[in-house]
Amino acid sequence: YKYWHSLLAQHSSMCVDAAGVKKGAQVKQAICSGADSQLFEVGLLSTGVRVKSKSSGHTLAVKLGALAGSDGGAVVLAGATSGSEQRW
Repeated sequence: YKYWHSLLAQHSSMCVDAAGVKKGAQVKQAICSGADSQLFEVGLLSTGVRVKSKSSGHTLAVKLGALAGSDGGAVVLAGATSGSEQRW
């Protein structure tokens, strides 16, 4: 069975929301609506968890590039890999 979860930011009481369904779509916080774009499956890995979007089937990942290891690095939807940018 798959269990879909809303990811709620404690500081704002807003939900994580995928702003599209294509790879590279940014993830943002938005008022919680229960939409599929705000529902995620959390899968346990030996080194953390993988978070998959219900609306797209893609995985949450830190966007690789200049800011990937910095405060303010973007989170986007990506195809599942074994990369550390997709482990939470």
